Amino acid sequence: MFDINFPELAVVGIIALLVIGPKRLPEMARTAGKWLGKARRMVERFRADMDREFKTDELRNLLTQQQEEMQELRKIVQETRGTLDDAGQQLESLASPGAAQPATPAQIAQPGDSPPHGGAAPHP
Repeated sequence: MFDINFPELAVVGIIALLVIGPKRLPEMARTAGKWLGKARRMVERFRADMDREFKTDELRNLLTQQQEEMQELRKIVQETRGTLDDAGQQLESLASPGAAQPATPAQIAQPGDSPPHGGAAPHP
């Protein structure tokens, strides 16, 4: 975290021993340790909050994307429903008793056509 190696730490310790004195040095070391612990916890909480915010943003983006896909699927379902309703109405109109019956092959035949039974055509 601070990139302090052992010789540098030893120099700081010797200077602290000379300035603070041997009686107050353990108390000051405890105080420094407490402050260092608080700083580490604060950094860790900050990091956790940032991670949570990033995850929240990712979830929000995912939710927006899924909502757009749901809108597209609803549109497809509505179009399919409309098509099926139209086809059902056409089938109902064909199946109703008042509807025109489909033409039989004899009704479709033109006057100049050969008869359906394969016989000879009448002479004029």
